[in-house]
Amino acid sequence: MGIRQTEESLSILKKEMNRHFLKEEETFFPVLNRHFERAIKKIGGDIRPAGGPVNVMLLEHKVMRTVIQNLEQTLKDGKKDEISRNLAQLASLIRSHIFREENILHVVAEVKLKREEKVKIAEKLKAYQGRGQ
Repeated sequence: MGIRQTEESLSILKKEMNRHFLKEEETFFPVLNRHFERAIKKIGGDIRPAGGPVNVMLLEHKVMRTVIQNLEQTLKDGKKDEISRNLAQLASLIRSHIFREENILHVVAEVKLKREEKVKIAEKLKAYQGRGQ
C-alpha cells in the first residue's frame, strides 16, 4: 500500500474511531463510571488502578489519538520505518482496547446497568448519527 492509500485509509479510520470514542465518552462511560465509583465506596478502599477502568479507557483513547497524529506526521514526512512502527503500535493499542471493552466494560455493563439506563444510553446513541467527524 502506498503512502496516499495509507493516508486515505487512516483518514477513514480516524473518522470512525473519533465517532466511536465520542459515543463512549459522552454516553456509556459516565453511566458505567458511576457504578464503578459506587462499588469502590461499598468496599471502602481504593483497590483499582488510578482512575479505575473507565479512566483507563479514556487514557487509551487519548493515546490512540496521539498515535494517529504521529502517524499522520510520519506519512507527511515519508518516513517509512516510523510509519510501520506507528501502524504496529496503533494496531496493538486497538486490539488491547477492544479486548478490555468486550471482557471488562461490556460484561460489567450487562450485569450492573439497569434496563432504564441501557434504554437511555441507546436513545442517546441514536442522536449521534453523523457526529464525531
